[in-house]
Amino acid sequence: MNSQETLKPKFFGKITASVSHEMQNVLAIIKESAGLMEDLLMMAERQGGDITPERLFSCLATIKKQVTRGTEITSSLNSFAHTADHETETTDIIEITTRLLILTDRLARNAGMEMAIAPCHEALKLKTDPLQIQACLHLAMECLFTCLNPGTIVTFKFNGREGLLSEIEITASNKENPVDDIRDRLSSSSMFTNLTDALEKINTTASPLTSGLLLTFKK
Repeated sequence: MNSQETLKPKFFGKITASVSHEMQNVLAIIKESAGLMEDLLMMAERQGGDITPERLFSCLATIKKQVTRGTEITSSLNSFAHTADHETETTDIIEITTRLLILTDRLARNAGMEMAIAPCHEALKLKTDPLQIQACLHLAMECLFTCLNPGTIVTFKFNGREGLLSEIEITASNKENPVDDIRDRLSSSSMFTNLTDALEKINTTASPLTSGLLLTFKK
């Protein structure tokens, strides 16, 4: 099997592995907070003193935050898993990209990157292979990560007309430690070649920009 035939299975496995690791972190923080609450209660029982409410509220706030985070991750993973159900369907590109960024947040943080989506005032649809487009978007992110310095904000901007997607601009911004030759680095990257090959399967092209990448969706 060539790299394009294994792209989707590898991508699916990478997302699943990353999310399982992230959920382990969520559960570890909940366990730690619950253990601290237990210690505080046992200490108060043994010493006959009062528990400072603020310390308990702090533990509860941490647990609540992690439960919300875990729910968001598992909900996104469930929706992501169902994108493999159909090879072609009309997809809300902003919705699946938002979900993808939730699922790949750990990978971005490990690379020292911050991901963002530019405001878009309408839903934009694309008839495509939903798993393939997500694999391509993730591959585009990885292409940029190899060219950028830590602390960079990578932003997705969606362009379209009458509810149909036409372009995605993926741009990098780093005021303190910018990279001036992103276009040249991308053009000479083997990963960029893999990206263009993967995008060709969904009738899409990629062009290096001075600040990132432009994905153009052909009609």
